[in-house]
Amino acid sequence: MAEITFECPECRQSLAIDAVSAGSQLQCPTCSGPITVPKAINSATTWAKCSLKPIAVAVVITLVALIVIGGRYYYRQSESLACFNSGLVKNSKGDYDGALADFNKSMELNPENAEACKPCIARLSSEPDRLPSGNLPTCKAR
Repeated sequence: MAEITFECPECRQSLAIDAVSAGSQLQCPTCSGPITVPKAINSATTWAKCSLKPIAVAVVITLVALIVIGGRYYYRQSESLACFNSGLVKNSKGDYDGALADFNKSMELNPENAEACKPCIARLSSEPDRLPSGNLPTCKAR
């Protein structure tokens, strides 16, 4: 059988009694004060009356929002890296306009990647020459 755990209102002694005794009058074994054994608590009713319910809902909503925002950030970072690498490949194949577009898209998705993309863009814009393979910039999108 289930037990009901409660405190004596007089001496605060913790007591545990079978649920069948719910509602009956007893004497506290410590202080001999009168005790009415409380009825068993329905957890669904307790949750409905709980003042923490709005806080719990707010925490769940916040966590969902953080997951969505974090996912978007991760997507932008990985997409920026893909555009940067695509620009390097297009440049090596002689597709300078395509490489320029990919470097610009990489900077648009991740402005922190500008340091790596700007030299490529400047070189491709001023002289459509192949970027030297030994002097490739590194992308910060990780």
